[in-house]
Amino acid sequence: MDNFETDRGWIVVNSGGLSGNWTRVDPIGTTSGGQPAQPEDDNPAGTGTRCFVTGQGTIGGAPGQADVDGPDNILTSPPLDLSGAGDPQIEYYRWFFNDDGDDVLVVQVSNDNANWTTVESTLTNNSWVRRSFRVADYLAPNTTVRIRFIASDQPNNSVTEAGVDDVRAYYIRCESTVLTGDLNCDGEVNNFDIDPFVLALTDPDAYAAAFPDCDASAADINDDGVVNNFDIDPFVALLTGG
Repeated sequence: MDNFETDRGWIVVNSGGLSGNWTRVDPIGTTSGGQPAQPEDDNPAGTGTRCFVTGQGTIGGAPGQADVDGPDNILTSPPLDLSGAGDPQIEYYRWFFNDDGDDVLVVQVSNDNANWTTVESTLTNNSWVRRSFRVADYLAPNTTVRIRFIASDQPNNSVTEAGVDDVRAYYIRCESTVLTGDLNCDGEVNNFDIDPFVLALTDPDAYAAAFPDCDASAADINDDGVVNNFDIDPFVALLTGG
């Protein structure tokens, strides 16, 4: 989890060269047309006080004092190692305000820092919104996955503000429900598993036909990834309580 209380190496690029650079601060709220433009506080569901917002004005300043002006104010994460076991997900909270509805906040992901795939493109939603996505739906997870946020006011004719907070990557892992040695799938390991075990060992296709709702991996008693003769003695020991 990165709650932005410390600097962890996010990269800021303002290709337009105008105002609204992403900055990591305790934000000063602004209002435009009676609506919150820049948030007064970071994501209330998280911890700390800091987040990234597009520019920081002064207390009591005009809503457009430090908002986005021009194209492509880009905030890019450091590389995320998502090569581990499981199904990697990325979660973030985002804020976006645009007073005339002609600009969007774009969220993209890459695994090579060169080719980017858009995850979402959102219009105004000037509150902290939690979003998450499955990385494999967009690209192959590896050791160099990055996420980036692009805010623009193009053409430069409106009050535009964006915020990002509490970015995290995590894995979803499915725990096995197979009971080792339970070859007839009755929830117990006993003498009724002997014949199914022999069948799984000698004729896996016949076992699959005879027990279509069972998992032959339950016969891998020594947990080496293969069902073979080396599982016989461990099966006997499991069966007899040895």
